[in-house]
Amino acid sequence: IAPIVWLHFKMLETIITLQCGLARRGLIPTTNVADVVACDLPMVTDGFYEALDAGSVVAAKGEIARFEPEAVVLTGGERVACDTVVFATGWHQTADSFFAEADRSAIVGPDGLYRLHRHVVSPDVTGLGFVGANQSFATTLTSELSAEWLVRYLDGQLSRQPTEDEMRRSIEDQAAWRRERPAAKAYGGRCIAPFHFRHVDDLLGDIGAELTPFNTSWLLPPDAAAISKHLESAPAYAVTDEKKDPASAVTDEKSDPLVRAVSTDENPAAPRKPLGRTVTPDL
Repeated sequence: IAPIVWLHFKMLETIITLQCGLARRGLIPTTNVADVVACDLPMVTDGFYEALDAGSVVAAKGEIARFEPEAVVLTGGERVACDTVVFATGWHQTADSFFAEADRSAIVGPDGLYRLHRHVVSPDVTGLGFVGANQSFATTLTSELSAEWLVRYLDGQLSRQPTEDEMRRSIEDQAAWRRERPAAKAYGGRCIAPFHFRHVDDLLGDIGAELTPFNTSWLLPPDAAAISKHLESAPAYAVTDEKKDPASAVTDEKSDPLVRAVSTDENPAAPRKPLGRTVTPDL
C-alpha cells in the first residue's frame, strides 16, 4: 500500500501546485506535503493570490534569520525592508483547565497525545465525550458526525459498540502510528487531516452505515450531502429510557430489546435531519 500512499500525496502536491499557480509565482515549497500537512497548516486568506498578482503583497521564501534596524534578513539571505514585524503565532489548546489531574492524565498521555477512541471518548473517564476534538480541514462536518457517533455510543446503540479493551488497543495503535509521523502529532494527535476520510469511514462503520470497499468520495473534497446519504443507511437512532454501560453494551438483536427497537420497522424513528452544509477551502 506504500506506493499508493506515495502516489496519493504526489497527486495532492500536483493539484495544489496547479490550483494555486505556485510554479509561476515561485512559491513551490521545498518540503513534501506528506511531511507538513496538518491542522496547524495555515489556510490561504481569500484574495491572497490576487494580491500577489497585483503587487500589493510581496511573497518571500524563508524564515527570519536576524533583525536589522530597518529590515529583516531571511534564511535565504534576502533582505526585506520593513517598518513593523507582526508575529501571527496563533494559539495553543490544552485540557489543563478543564479536568482534575487524574482525569487529565487518563485523557492526555505523557507524550502529549490525547488518548481518545475515535477522537471522541476515553475508556478510562466515563460519561465524557469530545465533539470537535477531531480537527480537520472540514471540522464542522467531522464534528457533527462525531456527535452522531457519541450519542449512539453513550446509549449503547453503535452497530460496532467497542469494549474498553478494544478502545485501549485502538488508542495504542493510533498513538504508535502518530509518534512516527511529526505531522500526525499536531494538536496532541487530535488532527485527522489529511486522513479525515479514513476517520469518517471509521465513524460511519461503527454507526452501521453501508460503505463500499472503495469509496470514490476519497478523491473529492469532503461532501456533507454524500456522507448524509451513508448515514441514512445506518440503523435509526431512537431515544430510550433504558440506561446501559456503553463499553459493555450488547449488540445482538435477538438478545437486546433496545437494538431490536431501533433497528426494525416495529418502532420507526423520524427521518434523520441531513448533516449541515460544510464549506471547505480550495487547496
